[in-house]
Amino acid sequence: MPDAFKHRFSHAIIQHMADCFAQNVPNFDTHGFVSKATHSLEQLELKQRSMQIVAAMRAHLPQDFELVSEILLLCLCPMRNKNEVSDLDEHQHLLKGWVIMPLAEYVGIYGQADFNVSMSLLREMTKRFTSEFAIRYFIERDRRLALEIMRTWVMDESEHVRRLVSEGSRPRLPWGMQLKTFIEAPDDLFTLLELLKDDPSEYVRRSVANNLNDIAKDHPDKVIKLCTTWMKGANPNRVRLIKHACRTLIKEGCADALTLFGFFSPQLSRCELSLNTYKVKRGESIELTVTLQSTDSASSLKSQNIMLDYIVHHQKANGRLAPKVFKWKQCSISNGKTITLKKVHSFKPVTTRKYYAGEHHVSLLINGKTFSGCVFELLD
Repeated sequence: MPDAFKHRFSHAIIQHMADCFAQNVPNFDTHGFVSKATHSLEQLELKQRSMQIVAAMRAHLPQDFELVSEILLLCLCPMRNKNEVSDLDEHQHLLKGWVIMPLAEYVGIYGQADFNVSMSLLREMTKRFTSEFAIRYFIERDRRLALEIMRTWVMDESEHVRRLVSEGSRPRLPWGMQLKTFIEAPDDLFTLLELLKDDPSEYVRRSVANNLNDIAKDHPDKVIKLCTTWMKGANPNRVRLIKHACRTLIKEGCADALTLFGFFSPQLSRCELSLNTYKVKRGESIELTVTLQSTDSASSLKSQNIMLDYIVHHQKANGRLAPKVFKWKQCSISNGKTITLKKVHSFKPVTTRKYYAGEHHVSLLINGKTFSGCVFELLD
């Protein structure tokens, strides 16, 4: 079983950080830093460990931020090329990867008065890991200045820096502080994302899509309008970006989002769902079978596109049912033709969901339209 994320900040990693600081800070208190950074470490989760390291840095590095910024730069592992960190043995004593997270957090918390120095430092740090959490402090402090600097990064030679523009400005970035200004008014973001929509890096385009997906949760109409514009003359990469950006809207059955990709209101003369069993034990699976028949004149074309998903209404601890949408299949049905599809759904334990015994429902979601389904019982 893989290690938990929190183990990215282990005693060994913290000692490695201390040794690196000691090489660049005269009379650095290595023992004191390690002791403070590792206090009750096993009881702490990932972000708690990171913040404890930040506190140790504050206590044992100089108080002059400009001096600290020079120290942190010296501690960064050099780049092998514009996108890859060096893996040479001679650089193994320097810092890269997850250890950058508390370094960037330190910059975000204590470097706000030195705005330009800090933004430049985050630009370097993101090449070694990511600065997407720390840069949010600066967007919150001075949105205009932060966006002005980030706009110059959209042409940076490093895909990591270009990605920081879109990922760092996501209104609802997981693990990161929410950017309430962008949640309320995302228009400034559209200007940045427009410049990145055809970025040569899939890594960057994926981040643009994630940003738009965040915005769509609060401003679906604005995202639909933008994506409709972007679809004109779109190459396959941009189409893929738009589809990923609209994934939440599609999952919610937003008709305008589905129409963008050629999925219209389904025209079906038959829609039947059956199960191979109506009593299934926790840890086992159930098989769904759906039969769909297109009407003789479903459209002016000879077939209609179908996006088939299904919704499992899970029993919760309070006795209520909570829906969860699962992807099934995209296909095309010729007018008047019938197709039968099968899908196995597992009730094996997962860390993100707890199953409760009792009555469950399963229904179909076809091109955003809900069709009634079946009832089954989950047993202990």
